[in-house]
Amino acid sequence: MISGSGEVFRTLAANDACGYTSLHEPGQRPGARIQEVFMSKLLLFLLALVAIYLVRKSLKGERRAEPVEAVSRRPQVETMSACAHCGVLVPQSEGVRSLQGFFCCAEHQALGPRDPA
Repeated sequence: MISGSGEVFRTLAANDACGYTSLHEPGQRPGARIQEVFMSKLLLFLLALVAIYLVRKSLKGERRAEPVEAVSRRPQVETMSACAHCGVLVPQSEGVRSLQGFFCCAEHQALGPRDPA
């Protein structure tokens, strides 16, 4: 046991009848200092929550704008046509059109349309 430690505790607890140090100033009600600390921490916590909410709300607003722009950048829907020779569906911009019909490539155009029989 450390010598002299009892004197320190007796000195700290001199104002309290139970032997414990008091957390309140003379003239304040007991627990007032604890309540002040708790309320300041609570206020700080609530301010942090409001700040987080506002930041997330502003970031969400920016994210909502991106999909709308992405939708406008989508390519236009293109009409698909079947090749007169093989029947494969090809976008009209990639196929070959002639008097005999629509074909998927120049080779099939040269071969001509296939007989339905």
